[in-house]
Amino acid sequence: DGFVARTFGPRDADHYFMFLFRSPLSRYLPNLVYLQGAWYISRGANLMQGTSPGVPFQHTPLLDYSSCGTQGTIVPQKRWNPAEDVDVRRHVEGAILQLPIYFVNSNGSIGLPLSDILRGCDRDLHNANSFATLGGESTTHIRINWPGSTYWKRQVPTRDETRERNPITLARFMRHIGTSVDKFFKVRSSESRLRHRRHLVIPSSRSARPTAMWQQTHDG
Repeated sequence: DGFVARTFGPRDADHYFMFLFRSPLSRYLPNLVYLQGAWYISRGANLMQGTSPGVPFQHTPLLDYSSCGTQGTIVPQKRWNPAEDVDVRRHVEGAILQLPIYFVNSNGSIGLPLSDILRGCDRDLHNANSFATLGGESTTHIRINWPGSTYWKRQVPTRDETRERNPITLARFMRHIGTSVDKFFKVRSSESRLRHRRHLVIPSSRSARPTAMWQQTHDG
């Protein structure tokens, strides 16, 4: 079981992969390689990758990590679907979808605690200073679609303030995700099931339009 399927459920995960690969996942399975707890897309795959300035092309890009060793519960979410036909064409049918972005801890685990992210502690983030692969846009929306709660989104910048307007780093993007999740909890603080944000771990973001994934850890 990967993080994508555990977060969005088998049906929505299948739809996401279908749009990503432009074909049913069943046809694409021979091009996936499982190695050391992760699925990679092989060199022979006909995948149209989204590009970002300054981000090297990935010859065997990472698709997903296994969630088998995950501590705690992965919080399910609904996949975002554009409501208008014009947005479907722009963001889904006519878009080159980005691969998921994972926040990998330097100890090899997936995800960092939300409390650490909010304090700006990114020293444990692997490749923290590399550019985030966000498709070259200047802004993007972080969407949270927690079942049973009202849909929520926040727009964030995806380029830095330098003259070159480089893509933001992975560490900065993780802070955007963490801040967005924290703001979501503050807005929805009246809902009892959303009051335990200090126990959250942020493992990844799914693109093209990022949707935050997280898991809730348990006290021992």
